[in-house]
Amino acid sequence: MYRQPDSFYHDAICNIFPDAHHIRRPDVPGMVSPVFLVDTQNTTRVCKFNEPAVLARNAWVARILNDHDVPAPRTSVHGQDNVWFESYSYCPDKTLYEHITLSNPDVCTFNAFQNILSLEHKISQIDVNEFRPSRYRYFYEVHRSNMKNLFSSSLASFYSTFTYLLSQYGTLRLFHNDLHAKNVLTPNGNNISRILDLDAVALGNENFCLTTLLRQYPGPESDYKHLLNFYEELVRRKVNRRVILGTLKILVKIRQQRIRLLDRRFMREK
Repeated sequence: MYRQPDSFYHDAICNIFPDAHHIRRPDVPGMVSPVFLVDTQNTTRVCKFNEPAVLARNAWVARILNDHDVPAPRTSVHGQDNVWFESYSYCPDKTLYEHITLSNPDVCTFNAFQNILSLEHKISQIDVNEFRPSRYRYFYEVHRSNMKNLFSSSLASFYSTFTYLLSQYGTLRLFHNDLHAKNVLTPNGNNISRILDLDAVALGNENFCLTTLLRQYPGPESDYKHLLNFYEELVRRKVNRRVILGTLKILVKIRQQRIRLLDRRFMREK
């Protein structure tokens, strides 16, 4: 899916919602797919563009998460003239990222990430035999699809291969493999009202999920130990800290490189 001017996406939205107005980017824009907020006569909706196979899969994922009381948006898929997007009702709660950057005095980042870990544990309790979407069952598969939207085929292949090697060994469970402060809505900076970016809900191993979560943690590294302690109390067993923290160092370096590449792309498009 190649990036287009915003007017292109506005036209696609208006074709589906003729009464759409005040179409705008959210305060926290998506990194991979174009996302817009849209006012209609009766409500406000979120519209997120992607490949039709990913969107159909996300609608299926949303249903199974809601069936297990995981706070995910119910999505609908829309398509016309080979342009596809999903839409769901807008939730006015801010992202955890916004609470943190606004210096909300009631926000405790550590407590918020404890709640995120609790939610990851809840998702992981869904039977993997119940999770059988028609496509993109494993995280590396949907990750590969999304990387193709951002980078050249060779670089996307490198990232997806690396993700495959990290996420596919050992016992596979269902996780949201990219749950971080920008993907969590919260009314007060602590409780979670909704998770976003259902692309990342897929099968992977526990070490990979915990590594990606710690990589996005905005607090001090000294909290890693305490967050892992909290998670071990949830699951009532030890996790492989050596693998998690060792992989984390590698991912931080790769993420820094990826951010530099995206910044260069953004400047070219600007």
